[in-house]
Amino acid sequence: MQLDTQTMGGPEIRFSNFDDHTHSNGHFLAGRLQKSKPTVLHICVEVKPRSTEHEVLFEHHKLDLRASELYCEVQEFIGKVLKKHGIEGECKGHFIILEVAGDCEEIPIASRPHFEQTVEDSCSDDYDKITYKTSFLRNEGQITTTSRQQLFDAIHRERIQNKNLDNENDVWFVPIDRLLEIVSETAVTSLFQELVELRSKTRSEISVICRKAPRLLATLILAGFDGHLGHLFNQFLKHRMYDNMMPISDSAKDRPWFCTDEQHQRICMFQWQTLAMEFPPPPQGGHGNRHPAYSSKYVLPLDDIKLVGTGGFGKVYMVKVKASHQKVYKLANDPNPYLAMKEAKREGSKEDYEKEWTMLTQLEEFGHQKHLIRLLTSFQHGDKYYLIFPFARSDLQKHFQLVDPREKNQSSHVIWTLEQLQGLAEGLNHVHQNTSSNKLQPNDLLGKPVWFGYHHDLKPENLLLFVQIDETLDEPLKGFEIDFGRIVMSDFGLGKFRTQLQGSATETIRGSEVYAAPEAGAKSLQRKQARAYDIWSFGCIVLEFIVWLKDGPQGLSKFADTRSGPIDFHRPQVTTQGYYHYGENGKAQLRPKVLARIEQLKQHCTHQAAKGPILSLLKIVERCLTINPDSRPKADEVAKELKLILSVARHVTGNFFRETPYSSKLA
Repeated sequence: MQLDTQTMGGPEIRFSNFDDHTHSNGHFLAGRLQKSKPTVLHICVEVKPRSTEHEVLFEHHKLDLRASELYCEVQEFIGKVLKKHGIEGECKGHFIILEVAGDCEEIPIASRPHFEQTVEDSCSDDYDKITYKTSFLRNEGQITTTSRQQLFDAIHRERIQNKNLDNENDVWFVPIDRLLEIVSETAVTSLFQELVELRSKTRSEISVICRKAPRLLATLILAGFDGHLGHLFNQFLKHRMYDNMMPISDSAKDRPWFCTDEQHQRICMFQWQTLAMEFPPPPQGGHGNRHPAYSSKYVLPLDDIKLVGTGGFGKVYMVKVKASHQKVYKLANDPNPYLAMKEAKREGSKEDYEKEWTMLTQLEEFGHQKHLIRLLTSFQHGDKYYLIFPFARSDLQKHFQLVDPREKNQSSHVIWTLEQLQGLAEGLNHVHQNTSSNKLQPNDLLGKPVWFGYHHDLKPENLLLFVQIDETLDEPLKGFEIDFGRIVMSDFGLGKFRTQLQGSATETIRGSEVYAAPEAGAKSLQRKQARAYDIWSFGCIVLEFIVWLKDGPQGLSKFADTRSGPIDFHRPQVTTQGYYHYGENGKAQLRPKVLARIEQLKQHCTHQAAKGPILSLLKIVERCLTINPDSRPKADEVAKELKLILSVARHVTGNFFRETPYSSKLA
């Protein structure tokens, strides 16, 4: 291990790859030296010439091992030797040499704590002599260490410990904004004036170097090459090897020919501190192909991380990326907000990950819809896969539980609900089939496929609530969204895109059992209707919205309890809170409690006319909750009907619900 020296208010040994902030005070030797021998530490400073025509110089000194600041006294003596000979030396190694009965053992010293621990351990044994030996290569005008050491110190100070996902050993990295500030044209110019090989670089050449190779230069400085720094960096520049060729492979066959094996290994070891991952802004005009694969040695530059969810897919984290490393998402009052990071391991959950990635990237190609979650970026890191999304502080399930729309301005909540349902229906239609905004044309004569998809896991937990958005990426919040937020459909892990040639049905359907359609059961032998399944789930959610608007969180909870029961008449031990069950005849049917709740809600509507907003909304629910999937409406039909209902509701004055029903029989 190579070490450097610098005199700053007294000589101090500087370790190129050791963190100096963990120093002990030297007092630990007290109490252990009373019975130890010897009691003297011999110091030998060896000053080697660069050429064989000069002699090797030795300086010797003895120190009492009982000194309370032994390490500091060692530094002081070394500093005096360097000053005496007028050299700015390059450290060639530090050793503790232990002698007993004529035999010697050399222990390389890597750091101050290592020095102190080695001396302490050695004093406990019966050694005849303990010597601290250090060697310096005399500088003969080729290079000084001032500018290099200043750069090393500056880079070293700016290193921060990364928050590790797996609670393993944290790793160090230099944030890119700080690295670029340190490796400035001024600093590089000063450095090059002290390096013979680079002294002739012009100002314009230095400017190019600071743009193209700041990471490479910082890596070489951190690696502590001292007298070889100028030669190595100049060779990289001559061969047009800049930051864009990093990371440098640690394979022996990929070693740059001008590097020794040791130099190659040190570059490969230190380069990761300058290569933390960056998330650039999304490309203009679409999502693009943004799924790079990174070695696990790349640092994920996280300032903060919190596990917020786990499941068969993997894990979901709330993360804050180092500000200078993410340009994918910002808010008006927070240029570096928390993001949601979904992690999937290669084994088991890769299939769902690939489905979700495919769904979201293809949706972006068709044109973004504001009620569908936006995939900000994705990547592979080692054997794990990641999707990055905007982070939502809440979802519809939590909103249902925490907010009572009856407490304040119920009418505003009704309008907001209709706005969000219309937007979600349009988003679902965007998934289900072509629209005028799609780039793919229907029934193209050239045989281009017409894409459609399905979600298959619509439920309140997967409907995220955003109270702030990045207005450079999405349509700004408007109307009651400013007060209550925007609902966005997420979690496409069970979704899929198909073409017309593949058909619109699927053999197997997975998803939440509460919002599952009857065709999800095993009793039907016909092919499952994929898009119709989503319509059923959407109808369940619309009904829960109405119950929540009318009776608040308590009413919604009671509704879930009342519809709970056996999924199958012939299997009473299996219960769910789903909206259908299999009757005695083996056929699927709506639960009686669901039918009764719909009728109760009809009787509590203030506007009983055929086009009354809530009555019209309940009619949509009834059509969506049709047992036969072929009889359910399409998503575009639902969106159009909701648009009409919203138009009528905007002109309603007064309340949308009555406290007493029109029919006392259903009260």
